Amino acid sequence: MSTYSTSPLYNYINVQIVITALSTKFYFPDTPQLRPPAKIQAISYYGAGTGMNRDPNNVSLPVVFDVQNAFLTLYSSNEEALQNIPLIKLVNTVGGAGGNYIGNIDGLFAVDNLSFDLSKSFVSFANGYTPSTALPFSFMFGFYYL
Repeated sequence: MSTYSTSPLYNYINVQIVITALSTKFYFPDTPQLRPPAKIQAISYYGAGTGMNRDPNNVSLPVVFDVQNAFLTLYSSNEEALQNIPLIKLVNTVGGAGGNYIGNIDGLFAVDNLSFDLSKSFVSFANGYTPSTALPFSFMFGFYYL
């Protein structure tokens, strides 16, 4: 008798929001693979302190203090479905002593088959906060989707 998983297989895509000028909201680029009816399973965030310092295009990622003051808002069905999620909550890997990295105790940030309109979804900083990372920098996310 063979054992197999009944979990659906998912796809993965890395999406960056490149910041070249300061603003109050930083929107996601159009990502055809994640347009509805794609169902997002989970989201992860990668940045300084997670074992990554640059995105695939060699753009710096925000320093930890900036990530601790950043929030994610996701649109679905023409409304802000998930508002002001602390970006630090999406970090799946954290730095440890001696360059070792460990998984976040919460694991991936699960969103359980929701569809989002990323063109209206954004990252913002806390009111009045000015990021200390030199421009340009990039927010880098991983999306697990069906």
